[in-house]
Amino acid sequence: MRKIILPVIILIVFSIKPFKGLAQVTVQDSIALVNLYDSTGGPNWINHANWLTSAPVSTWYGVNVNAGRVSNYL
Repeated sequence: MRKIILPVIILIVFSIKPFKGLAQVTVQDSIALVNLYDSTGGPNWINHANWLTSAPVSTWYGVNVNAGRVSNYL
């Protein structure tokens, strides 16, 4: 499954047009978030809104983005 998710996340990061106020993040940060999601049972989280969707990473539940980098997450 990991072999599929990595190319998908890279495609998402590079294909989404930036929206005003919704910063995009580095590929490394988005991959790290996907690894976090996978390794901690993300589908079973109480709230995993927008995770692993085409929504900007800055809209993923619990993720904060500052200057194009993930600054923290819940």
